Amino acid sequence: MYKKGFIKSGLIINLFAVLVLLPILWQCYQLIACFPKYYQQMQDLISLRQLQHILLVSYEQKVEDNELNFRYQGKDFRLRVYENHLLLSPGSQFFMGVFAEAYFELEGDLIILNVVREKSENSYILGQKESFSIADFSFESAADNEPDTSLQPTP
Repeated sequence: MYKKGFIKSGLIINLFAVLVLLPILWQCYQLIACFPKYYQQMQDLISLRQLQHILLVSYEQKVEDNELNFRYQGKDFRLRVYENHLLLSPGSQFFMGVFAEAYFELEGDLIILNVVREKSENSYILGQKESFSIADFSFESAADNEPDTSLQPTP
């Protein structure tokens, strides 16, 4: 009924399979073990990327009284520090985790967010202050009020 040596060969095959999978499991463990250490940084980078996308298409940005005011999709928005979070209003969209202090500053044309936490202080570039206005995008020539044909193909 039972063949002699079946248990030994089955055990060797199972042991071989475990030894093949052991390096893969070790790499997964190392990745999961270091995740909590970088969780806050990853969440901050995701939030900052969202803010950068919003500010990329916004206009009339102004940094005043430790808040950033701008127009986005025809509405006035305000990004400010509220109870150790960044709050985008109207509405109540919170960005970034808890921090000790945060403030905005302008360096040339760049809008910079400085965040102070208990162990570190980081500066993030949110975007470039607008260098144009919506009125600059006109399809008519300013000199003669005729359509600008300089970009049309010549026959």
